[in-house]
Amino acid sequence: MQAFIEKTYTANGNKPVIAVSFSLGGPVMALFLQQYVPEAWKTKYVSSVLSFSGVFGGTAETLTQQLQV
Repeated sequence: MQAFIEKTYTANGNKPVIAVSFSLGGPVMALFLQQYVPEAWKTKYVSSVLSFSGVFGGTAETLTQQLQV
């Protein structure tokens, strides 16, 4: 993922990219950015992250149960 983002950064005229994730890619991207790259790298290569339908709260059933307090 790091190499892909760096390649996209270069193809984008050396401008930080917007990382887009979907579903399980949301937590995977969060883990990657939190544990696998330093802060300076994130600042240089990633301008923002968009997560669509990320499963950060677990399954829909679990989330529904939590909301029915």
